[in-house]
Amino acid sequence: MFTYNKNLYICLCYVGSSIGLQMNSKVTERFIACYVELKKLDKVRSARQFALSLGFHAQSWNEILKRRRDVTLNLVERAVEHYAFNPIFLYKGEGSFFLDVNQGSNLRVLQVVTDHMGRENIVHVPTKAQAGYAAQAEPLEAIKSFVNYTIPGLEHRFGTFRSFEVAGDSMVPSIQAGEIVVCRYVAPDFWLKQLQDNQVYVVVSKEDLVIKRIKNRLQEHGALHLYSDNAQYEPYLMPESDVQELWLVEKVIKSFDQKIVPSEKTGTTADLLELVRLQSGIIEELRSQMTTN
Repeated sequence: MFTYNKNLYICLCYVGSSIGLQMNSKVTERFIACYVELKKLDKVRSARQFALSLGFHAQSWNEILKRRRDVTLNLVERAVEHYAFNPIFLYKGEGSFFLDVNQGSNLRVLQVVTDHMGRENIVHVPTKAQAGYAAQAEPLEAIKSFVNYTIPGLEHRFGTFRSFEVAGDSMVPSIQAGEIVVCRYVAPDFWLKQLQDNQVYVVVSKEDLVIKRIKNRLQEHGALHLYSDNAQYEPYLMPESDVQELWLVEKVIKSFDQKIVPSEKTGTTADLLELVRLQSGIIEELRSQMTTN
């Protein structure tokens, strides 16, 4: 879970290949405490009204109130958005029941998927889903449709990873269209001091998702300078307030074309030496035959 003075990042964890949507009992108890406080403030009149206002079944909410089941991630997200339930309180038991208006307005959820051992998987965001990912349209539903997997060598590294399919030619020749970049999440707390110039990032903004080299000018200009490797694309500024997520590119998964064969005209030094030896042997054999004759 990450906090930042301009954006609040909450890390929601989905367990296993069949994504678990139930929270633990501690979160449920804190959620109910928020609901009770909401009633005291006369924001809702009844359990039924509360459930229906969040698009939740009243009977299911009664089961939660009776401690027969836990709250779901969908219900938590809706309560945070609709009634400003404080996710820090829900997940850690710290702070007040509710967010203030300024803190809650820039809430963004960072979702992760883990295997049965609790290890994070890489979540793949295909090209067709990237616009929705940037806008976070129905994030809880979208994450269930994304492929998640592991790569040898990355499973023991600290961090949250995403992979993105590259579209366009702005990063040619470094990265080609159709290739996949595997990236590590960089929390907003580390943007100011840890973003290094000329490194390649996936930059998720409020409107778009792009892959660019960056120059960190947050301290001087309150913005990132974004550059393409393809000189035909002009660099531009992105204000810090527009940046939703930053993912450092760590690996590129490239395609391999079996049809491409090396040219016979381009031999290595070893090939040329072998050819000279063969020709020398033929010449010596001819000389030997001529001498005998």
